[in-house]
Amino acid sequence: SPVPIDQARVWITRLFDGGLQLYAQPILEFKQGRVLKVEFLARLQLPDGQMIAPGLFLPLLGDAELDRLFRSGLKRTLEQLATWDQMGYALDAALNLPPNTLLDPDCVTWVRDALDQSLIAPERLTLELLETQEITEQSAASATLLALRALGLKLAMDDVGSGFSGLLRMAQMPFDVLKIDQGLVMRLRTDPVPTLSLIRAIIQIGRDFNRAIVVEGLEDAGVIEAVRVLGADFGQGYGIARPMPTAELPGWLDAFHATPPVPTEPIQTLLGALALHLCFSHQEEGSVHAAADCPVHAFLTEWMGDGGEQAVLLHQRLHEAKSEQERAQAQNELQQWLVERILAESVAI
Repeated sequence: SPVPIDQARVWITRLFDGGLQLYAQPILEFKQGRVLKVEFLARLQLPDGQMIAPGLFLPLLGDAELDRLFRSGLKRTLEQLATWDQMGYALDAALNLPPNTLLDPDCVTWVRDALDQSLIAPERLTLELLETQEITEQSAASATLLALRALGLKLAMDDVGSGFSGLLRMAQMPFDVLKIDQGLVMRLRTDPVPTLSLIRAIIQIGRDFNRAIVVEGLEDAGVIEAVRVLGADFGQGYGIARPMPTAELPGWLDAFHATPPVPTEPIQTLLGALALHLCFSHQEEGSVHAAADCPVHAFLTEWMGDGGEQAVLLHQRLHEAKSEQERAQAQNELQQWLVERILAESVAI
């Protein structure tokens, strides 16, 4: 809802007068199963303690105010990393960079000065730019991005998959990281096969461009397992951790790394099984291995729901198929079996 002008003025004044709070959301590295990085997110805390989400107050800010917010957020991000270093938690950080701030001629100087004053190594900082936010001066933006990378930090394109400009921008601008949009990920439980295929394609494009892949919007174990199977490098979302006050992060890290809730293997969810099945379906016929050696087989044999025996037989037929036609038919039937149960599971969730 639109914010009344008087309230907007109060919020903006408060934001730069003690109201800015930084929350941290962990980003999970799948290979090691550890959190090595966090994204810092702005919140506005009113005098009565009420916390205002960025989607409400950021649209109220003009270019000068967004510049000021970025500079303040950057300074506090680097200070927080130094504090965690002293506590024994060595973490990298990601922070949003507004497109118009990117076009400010002083942007590179602001970042360089903040890094110099903090003594934080530049490679520990990632600046994120939204794919959906238009950049009117592409050449100037590219020059600034190259100058920022020359400082040693990393650049990320956020919300990849939410618009149509991303592939061209990815090819033209020097991004190190691609973050797949959570709006796309949310479709995994309602339209799983096309969504998995699209995510897989984006991950492959990222590989071809030598970009690290972060998937946002991971809300449950099945979604987490599916994107890990598809080859994502990192994951972020409520299924791992919600954004939290920075003071709470060390305790959360201790608990998470003591008993990680995200298994790496074997396959334990329907979405994970479907993701692996789709990857298998793209393999060359000569690379097909025995059914007993396939992680999907182990999952299906332990499946406690209806039709488990049918699925095991379908999977066996797939691996033992003598012709491409037999293989395709078994693939489609097993895929349909998995999709039906994923959709039923989604209704239950």
